[in-house]
Amino acid sequence: MADLIRVLMVENVADDAERVADILRQGGFDPHIRRVETERQLREALERDSWDVIFLDYVLPAFSGVKALKVCQESGCDAPIIVVSGSVGEEIAVEMMRAGADDYVMKDKLARLPAAVRRSISDAQVRRERRAAQEELKRSSAQLQLANEELHQFMHSVSHDLQEPLRMISVYADLIKRKLGRVDADLEEYLGFVINGAQRMSALLTDLRAYVEATNLSALPCEDADAEIVLQGVLVNCASAIDESGAAVVHDPLPKLPVRESHLTQLFQNLISNAIKYRGEAAPTIRIWAQRQGEQWRFACSDNGLGIAPEYRDHVFDFFKRFHDSKIPGTGMGLAICRRIVQRYGGQIWVESAPGGGSTFYFTLPASQSLRKQSAGFACPDVPDDDSIGRTNHA
Repeated sequence: MADLIRVLMVENVADDAERVADILRQGGFDPHIRRVETERQLREALERDSWDVIFLDYVLPAFSGVKALKVCQESGCDAPIIVVSGSVGEEIAVEMMRAGADDYVMKDKLARLPAAVRRSISDAQVRRERRAAQEELKRSSAQLQLANEELHQFMHSVSHDLQEPLRMISVYADLIKRKLGRVDADLEEYLGFVINGAQRMSALLTDLRAYVEATNLSALPCEDADAEIVLQGVLVNCASAIDESGAAVVHDPLPKLPVRESHLTQLFQNLISNAIKYRGEAAPTIRIWAQRQGEQWRFACSDNGLGIAPEYRDHVFDFFKRFHDSKIPGTGMGLAICRRIVQRYGGQIWVESAPGGGSTFYFTLPASQSLRKQSAGFACPDVPDDDSIGRTNHA
């Protein structure tokens, strides 16, 4: 069965149009051809009907193929355009294709026209599908961005609005305890549950807000973050826990990289805090280093703590996962936040550990702006071998 095809043909010779129709029929098509000769006729045809393919002669008495091609493009018509002419040389035909035509066929070689039509129609369909997919992707991206912004605003509001009631619960539970003076063990335990529950919920809201902040795709870093400076700030933040535990934090020289300082702060702070919280009997020893690997930096944070059993290693980055004594404080969100931050920059995070043998957390981040967007990146020097690097000690 012949394939129905609607053809708009810019051609001033009726016999040539009939020859084209005969060739298309021989090639398995059922052509419905409308022939036009002027710009006005072409514009009317493009406006009134849709077409499967458009044929353009290059030279006409009152029109030209170059002008006709521009008219078709200006109209928004997405039908494939084939130059069918007897007066066009190869150089001109190539120029027409560069200008937007899909193919060209000489009138003395019309036998190849059916194949050219099938190929051009197929290519045009692929372009339409690709364009539709791109439009759908843009819509989905816009919807995702809107949902992300709404979630960000919602979590900011929830975190802010619920923190005050939780603070009141904790404060008034403590006031009740003081008002009653000496209370029996059961009541003291119950009030302790209320206060601890409020404090844990407050910490959880803070961590959830941090997680949502890490999903903010629109907040791209304006400048490179200096990991050395960021780590120094984290060590100040953790100074009390470091002093109390007797921890020693050592690090190799760290690079600058195109991430937000707040994200890098969260990564270091969560990993160092976990190393201190999940320590063994010995004082914590924490080491941080980075190595350049192509277009990425691979960071590592190792400790001599309790370690992680093999069956739990794949789950430590999940929400609310805690695998040690419940007396150790925490919400189980810290490593989930770390994973989300790393994934946001196209990196990976994983852990190598053994029970009682400490843990080493690895994560990768981009070394240049080009991994995040198409712009000039900065050059990061290669890191020397571990043995040749001087270390800074923070006890």
